[in-house]
Amino acid sequence: DGKNRFWDDLRDEKHFAKVDQHIEELFPGHAALALKRWIDGFLANPDTLLQVRAEQAGDAANQKQKTDEFEYNQLCLAVLRMVRLMLSYDFYQNHEERHSLMSRLLDIMYTPHTLVPHGHGERQSQNTETVTTARACMCHILSICLDIDINETLSDLLVEFQKEFNDSHGKHIEITDHRQLKSHLGSLTKNMSWYREFGISHKTFAMTMLDLTRYHDADLRIQALKLLAKSFNRRGEVLAALDEVQFIVDKEDKVVVEKLDDIMSMLVQQDHGELHHIANEMIDEISWMTANLVKLNGRYCSPERREWRHPSNDVVVCHSRQEMFRHADAHEPILSILMHHTNVTEHEFQELEAHGDIVLDLFKTCFDFLAFFCW
Repeated sequence: DGKNRFWDDLRDEKHFAKVDQHIEELFPGHAALALKRWIDGFLANPDTLLQVRAEQAGDAANQKQKTDEFEYNQLCLAVLRMVRLMLSYDFYQNHEERHSLMSRLLDIMYTPHTLVPHGHGERQSQNTETVTTARACMCHILSICLDIDINETLSDLLVEFQKEFNDSHGKHIEITDHRQLKSHLGSLTKNMSWYREFGISHKTFAMTMLDLTRYHDADLRIQALKLLAKSFNRRGEVLAALDEVQFIVDKEDKVVVEKLDDIMSMLVQQDHGELHHIANEMIDEISWMTANLVKLNGRYCSPERREWRHPSNDVVVCHSRQEMFRHADAHEPILSILMHHTNVTEHEFQELEAHGDIVLDLFKTCFDFLAFFCW
């Protein structure tokens, strides 16, 4: 379903427990909760957010009013981008917190404002660009919240399947009683029109999203249309997610996925400023990742010997492992390493040159993995 789950943890609770642990390390003493409360309080004043009153007042408003309005809109955009990033890192696991966030965004979106859509090709002010960019960000955040809801619904369906499977003691499952399945699909059906929970009608929501497509900003038009399509096809989104589900029954694969998760956490947390001290460890870990993607003569390659580098060896990619690594986004920390060490200052470049051989070996190891990951 686009991510790796374990049979004994279909709701991904172990993953979220690790996320909570990392969040606590970053924000000790309930600081993350305090941050979310501050964001909620900031977004709770829709009348003061994303306005262009001073700009459109023209000469009637002084320059300080226009500057203050522009800077406050920039602050709002920065907060929205931070919320989007926090969502992507699972800071909003709690349904009630996401529900409150969605309510705040809709209040802002439906607060009367004086922003007039611009025709394509017309020049916009910086303030107008900031406001339209912020609205695109709001649409994106709402889409992410819907994706998380769909993922939770999928988890419920997989848990129901697991119960049926366990009750059948591993024998063939013939579905004769659809009541449990219908109960979950029924709860999804009740939430098909999610915006109605916030007092917004079908027509009002559709017209608002279509109105956002009239703005000059291309990203706003795209995000508004994506949110509109996603909102009116939620059952289809769940069925599409179910269509992607595959079951991999292999204890060795389970061990590999668990170790991959640990390695990725290690790579993300490494201090790249001390590359010469950690490069060997990173090379070993990335070589292990590559070795578990590639087979030679029917067995997985040796990470120590790096058999895939020998031209005479006819290696093949294990595509089931490749899918598992893709579901885990295993390429992201590798790309981060390459980007970090290729976009450097002159001083940092000299530091890399001083440890040329080991840095070159690290880069080769990264490209080895990416080659087989994409094969």
